[in-house]
Formats: sequence, structure tokens, C-alpha cells
Amino acid sequence: MRFTRLQTWIDSQYENPRGIVGTYIGEKMVRQHRVEVDWTIEQLHIQPDNRVLDLGCGAGDALAQMLRGYNHVHVTGLDRSPTIVRSALRRNRMDVQAGRAEVVEGDLRTLPFPDARFDRVFSIHTLYFWEDVPAVLAEIDRVLVPGGSFVITYCDGKSDVGWHRVHRAGTVHPRRFRARPDRRSRDTRF
Repeated sequence: MRFTRLQTWIDSQYENPRGIVGTYIGEKMVRQHRVEVDWTIEQLHIQPDNRVLDLGCGAGDALAQMLRGYNHVHVTGLDRSPTIVRSALRRNRMDVQAGRAEVVEGDLRTLPFPDARFDRVFSIHTLYFWEDVPAVLAEIDRVLVPGGSFVITYCDGKSDVGWHRVHRAGTVHPRRFRARPDRRSRDTRF
């Protein structure tokens, strides 16, 4: 019984990291997801002056990698965990101060950004925690510029498929979606 409660509490830290354990979990996820971050950034096809949004930015490692790799982009990270937002701000402090990055606390179902703000939107390993998938997709559609791209990276839980094989193969299977039938289609990859 105690082990079950402890395991449930630890699992909840992945969804919404809190306190010192949450900070540790955030840094652990940085190490665990390095291959997925590299793959996702590659799929974004970032161009100069793009505005990029990371939904569920965690400790801000993907933001830091983009800022190191692309001089003329602006990146925004959003996470619902105040603990993780603090970690992401620490990791990207100089770029935030220089105006190249921002990190905000928020809810994926009601993104705190104006319409058509971002050229690229991505999310890595957060789909499992989306409480209202249609609402999140509608918000992504709203904040993307016409012709913008969305990349979602997730694992289906099958232990026989490793990210190293996906990354080496470099295979992408794009699909388009329309969050609302009255809106223009977005180049959306997932």
C-alpha cells in the first residue's frame, strides 16, 4: 500500500513537478530526452527570425539548444509547473535578459498569447498529460501563423522501438490536421 502511494506521488511529479523532487525530475528529463529534443528541433526546419513555442518546456533544455543553434530566433517556453518554469528561466537566463527567450507559466488549454504569434510550435512528451486534446489542438491552431508548423513528439510505450533507431532513420510521416474546419490548414507533423 505505501509503495503504491509513493509510486503514484513520484509519477505525479512527471506530470507537474513540484519542490526539490520536481527540480530533480526536471533535470532527469533533460538527460532522458536529449535524443527526442534533437530529433524534434530537426523536424521544425527553423528559419531566421522564426518565433518558436515549446509547450511543456520542462527545464528549458530544448529552448537552450535552439538558442545555441540558431542566432536569429525567438523562443518561448510554457509550462504549468512553477518549479520547472524557475529551472527553465535559470537555464536560459542570459537569453531571457537579452530578449531572445521567454518562459511563462500557463495552461495548454488557454495559451496566454495572441493569435498567429508563432511560426513553429512543438511539444515533447506532454501529450499523455493533455486533459482536453481538442482544446489544446485548437489553441495551437490559434497561435500558429498561417503556414506555421507544429511537431509533437511522444512515445507509444512500446519497448521494442528505441529513439536511436528513429533518429538515425530520419523518417518523418507528416499529416495535416484542422482543429476547426473554418480555419486554414497548418503544416502539422505528428
